[in-house]
Amino acid sequence: MVLRMERAESIVATSRLREFELIRAMERHIPVPTVFWCDEEGEYLPYPALIYEFAVGITKPSDTTAGVSGTGIQLSLEIRTKLAPQFVGHLAKIHSIKVADAGLTAFTPPSPSLQCAEWSINWWERV
Repeated sequence: MVLRMERAESIVATSRLREFELIRAMERHIPVPTVFWCDEEGEYLPYPALIYEFAVGITKPSDTTAGVSGTGIQLSLEIRTKLAPQFVGHLAKIHSIKVADAGLTAFTPPSPSLQCAEWSINWWERV
């Protein structure tokens, strides 16, 4: 199992509840680790946390020259050829999911008006 918990004052803190809900919603559609538990507010652990199953695999080919983060990785044509159909297939499945049926209670969908655009503009104004 994997315990996912940010350090205090992390600059990349994200909502553990949102992550939990998204992974749970994707389980029936694409390969994702099973999520077991979410401590949304840090009630049981020092900070908000998520526990999910460990996924076996690698994050990048071992013969690349990029650093640990993977930034700058150029996958070989052989690997891209193998990954492309799987990637596009998973992306298509994600985009075919009906959000209203996904059980995403931690998200607030925009109204069918221009609210989505307004939220985006407001976000960029804050940035």
